[in-house]
Amino acid sequence: MKLKDRVEGEWQTITSFMPHIPNGQTVYFSRNFNDSVSLIKLKGTRYESEQLGRQSF
Repeated sequence: MKLKDRVEGEWQTITSFMPHIPNGQTVYFSRNFNDSVSLIKLKGTRYESEQLGRQSF
């Protein structure tokens, strides 16, 4: 997962790799922005490699 954020006029990217989440499990992320909270629900399928994951599209 990648998150792009603008900090002091500069774009920054945060990358997260979570290999230990069980296949099919739902993961929730929250983000505070301008006094509001965004909740992101992510559910997916695990693949042996990034290449196999991309081929599934």
